[in-house]
Amino acid sequence: MNSRKAEQDRLHRIATREARGMDCLICGRPGCSPCHWPTHRGYVGKVGWEDGSWVALCRVHHDLVDGRAGVSKHIEAQRRLAIDTLIRVTAREDY
Repeated sequence: MNSRKAEQDRLHRIATREARGMDCLICGRPGCSPCHWPTHRGYVGKVGWEDGSWVALCRVHHDLVDGRAGVSKHIEAQRRLAIDTLIRVTAREDY
């Protein structure tokens, strides 16, 4: 395993442990996982797990933001609302 991959794995484990103890930024549900934000790794490639590159989201909102919840007008409306909420919440200095 190369050193960059090993470091990313270590950072991901840390982010996962931290997110597990946090509440979802959108709905407040406890027990989250780290979600890349504001830049999704699928859009730009080399996004890591450093502080500031992820937020804590519950499974439902993580799937919505990542586009894994399916495709329909209803799902897209929920996805847009979730992303708009993330933009608004993370724009505050105290989140």
